[in-house]
Amino acid sequence: MSRRVEDYLAMTALNDGTARALTRGVGEDEARRRFGGRSSFRWILGHVAEHRAVPLEILGGDRASKFDLSTAFARDTAPTDDATPTLAELLEEFLRFGALLGARVRELGDAAFERTHRTPAGVELPTPAFFYFHETYHLGQLGLLRTWLGKPPLVPPQR
Repeated sequence: MSRRVEDYLAMTALNDGTARALTRGVGEDEARRRFGGRSSFRWILGHVAEHRAVPLEILGGDRASKFDLSTAFARDTAPTDDATPTLAELLEEFLRFGALLGARVRELGDAAFERTHRTPAGVELPTPAFFYFHETYHLGQLGLLRTWLGKPPLVPPQR
Protein backbone atom coordinates (compact mmCIF):
# COMPACT_ATOMS: atom_id res chain seq x y z
CA MET A 1 0.00 0.00 0.00
CA SER A 2 1.36 3.41 -0.93
CA ARG A 3 2.09 6.14 1.58
CA ARG A 4 -0.67 8.29 0.05
CA VAL A 5 -3.28 5.58 0.63
CA GLU A 6 -1.99 4.91 4.15
CA ASP A 7 -2.16 8.61 5.00
CA TYR A 8 -5.66 8.96 3.56
CA LEU A 9 -6.92 5.98 5.58
CA ALA A 10 -5.32 7.35 8.76
CA MET A 11 -6.87 10.78 8.23
CA THR A 12 -10.36 9.38 7.61
CA ALA A 13 -10.01 7.19 10.72
CA LEU A 14 -9.24 10.36 12.66
CA ASN A 15 -12.42 11.93 11.28
CA ASP A 16 -14.39 8.83 12.34
CA GLY A 17 -13.23 9.32 15.92
CA THR A 18 -13.89 13.04 15.72
CA ALA A 19 -17.46 12.46 14.53
CA ARG A 20 -18.08 9.97 17.34
CA ALA A 21 -16.74 12.43 19.91
CA LEU A 22 -18.67 15.37 18.49
CA THR A 23 -22.00 13.53 18.65
CA ARG A 24 -21.44 12.19 22.17
CA GLY A 25 -23.99 13.68 24.54
CA VAL A 26 -25.96 15.53 21.83
CA GLY A 27 -29.66 14.72 22.13
CA GLU A 28 -32.04 14.31 19.22
CA ASP A 29 -33.90 17.56 19.94
CA GLU A 30 -30.61 19.43 20.34
CA ALA A 31 -29.34 18.01 17.07
CA ARG A 32 -32.34 19.49 15.22
CA ARG A 33 -31.99 22.95 16.73
CA ARG A 34 -30.99 25.71 14.33
CA PHE A 35 -29.29 28.97 15.22
CA GLY A 36 -30.33 32.02 13.23
CA GLY A 37 -31.57 29.98 10.29
CA ARG A 38 -28.30 28.07 9.97
CA SER A 39 -28.13 24.34 9.37
CA SER A 40 -28.68 22.09 12.36
CA PHE A 41 -26.13 19.70 13.85
CA ARG A 42 -28.19 16.83 12.43
CA TRP A 43 -28.28 18.30 8.92
CA ILE A 44 -24.51 18.82 8.86
CA LEU A 45 -23.87 15.24 10.02
CA GLY A 46 -26.27 13.99 7.33
CA HIS A 47 -24.50 16.17 4.79
CA VAL A 48 -21.09 14.64 5.57
CA ALA A 49 -22.61 11.14 5.51
CA GLU A 50 -24.03 11.92 2.06
CA HIS A 51 -20.67 13.25 0.98
CA ARG A 52 -18.89 10.07 1.98
CA ALA A 53 -21.32 8.24 -0.33
CA VAL A 54 -20.59 10.59 -3.27
CA PRO A 55 -16.86 9.80 -3.64
CA LEU A 56 -17.62 6.12 -3.00
CA GLU A 57 -19.91 6.18 -6.03
CA ILE A 58 -17.41 8.19 -8.11
CA LEU A 59 -14.80 5.54 -7.34
CA GLY A 60 -17.14 2.77 -8.47
CA GLY A 61 -18.46 1.65 -5.07
CA ASP A 62 -22.02 0.98 -3.96
CA ARG A 63 -23.58 3.95 -2.20
CA ALA A 64 -26.88 2.24 -1.39
CA SER A 65 -28.46 3.32 1.88
CA LYS A 66 -31.73 2.66 3.64
CA PHE A 67 -32.10 6.45 3.78
CA ASP A 68 -32.51 8.90 0.91
CA LEU A 69 -29.51 10.97 1.94
CA SER A 70 -29.26 12.82 -1.39
CA THR A 71 -32.73 14.30 -1.10
CA ALA A 72 -32.31 15.36 2.50
CA PHE A 73 -28.63 16.30 2.78
CA ALA A 74 -27.07 17.03 -0.61
CA ARG A 75 -25.57 20.39 -1.47
CA ASP A 76 -28.16 23.19 -1.60
CA THR A 77 -30.92 21.15 0.08
CA ALA A 78 -32.99 22.88 2.72
CA PRO A 79 -32.60 21.55 6.25
CA THR A 80 -35.72 19.75 7.49
CA ASP A 81 -36.85 18.42 10.84
CA ASP A 82 -37.87 14.99 9.56
CA ALA A 83 -38.05 12.28 12.22
CA THR A 84 -35.67 9.99 10.37
CA PRO A 85 -32.90 9.33 10.14
CA THR A 86 -31.95 9.95 13.73
CA LEU A 87 -28.61 11.38 14.78
CA ALA A 88 -27.40 7.90 15.75
CA GLU A 89 -28.48 6.51 12.37
CA LEU A 90 -26.67 9.31 10.55
CA LEU A 91 -23.49 8.65 12.51
CA GLU A 92 -23.83 4.95 11.68
CA GLU A 93 -24.16 5.77 7.96
CA PHE A 94 -21.21 8.17 8.11
CA LEU A 95 -19.05 5.45 9.62
CA ARG A 96 -20.38 2.74 7.30
CA PHE A 97 -19.72 4.82 4.19
CA GLY A 98 -16.29 5.65 5.57
CA ALA A 99 -15.46 1.95 5.89
CA LEU A 100 -16.73 1.27 2.35
CA LEU A 101 -14.84 4.26 0.95
CA GLY A 102 -11.67 3.25 2.76
CA ALA A 103 -11.94 -0.28 1.38
CA ARG A 104 -12.47 1.09 -2.13
CA VAL A 105 -9.46 3.43 -1.89
CA ARG A 106 -7.38 0.54 -0.52
CA GLU A 107 -8.52 -1.63 -3.44
CA LEU A 108 -7.79 1.02 -6.09
CA GLY A 109 -4.56 2.20 -4.51
CA ASP A 110 -3.04 5.31 -6.05
CA ALA A 111 -5.49 5.05 -8.97
CA ALA A 112 -8.19 6.37 -6.59
CA PHE A 113 -6.34 9.69 -6.57
CA GLU A 114 -6.27 9.88 -10.38
CA ARG A 115 -10.05 10.31 -10.44
CA THR A 116 -10.88 13.96 -10.03
CA HIS A 117 -13.80 16.04 -8.85
CA ARG A 118 -14.55 19.57 -10.01
CA THR A 119 -15.07 21.83 -7.01
CA PRO A 120 -17.80 24.50 -6.95
CA ALA A 121 -14.98 26.97 -7.77
CA GLY A 122 -14.13 24.95 -10.90
CA VAL A 123 -10.86 23.47 -9.65
CA GLU A 124 -10.11 19.81 -10.43
CA LEU A 125 -8.83 17.90 -7.39
CA PRO A 126 -8.29 14.22 -6.64
CA THR A 127 -11.68 12.88 -5.52
CA PRO A 128 -10.58 11.47 -2.14
CA ALA A 129 -8.63 14.64 -1.29
CA PHE A 130 -11.47 17.03 -2.09
CA PHE A 131 -14.10 15.11 -0.15
CA TYR A 132 -11.77 14.64 2.81
CA PHE A 133 -11.25 18.42 2.95
CA HIS A 134 -15.00 19.00 2.60
CA GLU A 135 -15.76 16.55 5.41
CA THR A 136 -13.15 17.99 7.75
CA TYR A 137 -14.47 21.52 7.20
CA HIS A 138 -17.97 20.41 8.20
CA LEU A 139 -16.72 18.48 11.22
CA GLY A 140 -15.28 21.80 12.35
CA GLN A 141 -18.76 23.30 11.99
CA LEU A 142 -20.13 20.50 14.18
CA GLY A 143 -17.53 21.40 16.79
CA LEU A 144 -18.77 24.98 16.81
CA LEU A 145 -22.44 23.94 16.96
CA ARG A 146 -21.60 21.56 19.79
CA THR A 147 -20.43 24.50 21.90
CA TRP A 148 -23.49 26.54 20.88
CA LEU A 149 -25.57 23.68 22.28
CA GLY A 150 -23.76 24.12 25.60
CA LYS A 151 -21.64 20.98 25.26
CA PRO A 152 -17.98 21.00 26.19
CA PRO A 153 -15.58 21.48 23.27
CA LEU A 154 -13.44 18.53 22.25
CA VAL A 155 -10.33 20.60 22.88
CA PRO A 156 -10.70 23.03 25.78
CA PRO A 157 -9.46 26.54 25.00
CA GLN A 158 -6.09 27.53 26.43
CA ARG A 159 -6.28 30.34 28.92
